[in-house]
Amino acid sequence: MLTGLPPFYSQNEEQMYEKILKADITYPSFLSLEVVDLIKKFLTRDPQHRLQELEQIKIHPWFKSMNWEKLENREITPSFVPAVKSPDDVRNIDKEFLQEKLVDEDEEEYGNTVVKPDAFGGFTFQAPAGGNFV
Repeated sequence: MLTGLPPFYSQNEEQMYEKILKADITYPSFLSLEVVDLIKKFLTRDPQHRLQELEQIKIHPWFKSMNWEKLENREITPSFVPAVKSPDDVRNIDKEFLQEKLVDEDEEEYGNTVVKPDAFGGFTFQAPAGGNFV
């Protein structure tokens, strides 16, 4: 959100996954040292060492000026409030997203196949003890 692109972005999905697993991240020079440290801690690959505890996040130096109580009470005015004429005004949404195919939120797409969550409802097969069922 600070740079305009995700840290491991690639138009090629396979390359992006490979970057997530192995690539080093380069940080633009306009990012402060504090926010680079925060991002590095959020993106640590080992979940045991990743920054994820709310209290630890709140005391990170990048958030030193944040008034968490005011934020929780919704007393902070956002720096940007988009102008909208109605609840369904979409002029601030990129046209690319408006042209995407709608998918029922209870369905998932796998390639060209849409799989409904209950597609295997009533399926009762259980492997025999020992797992040898051939």
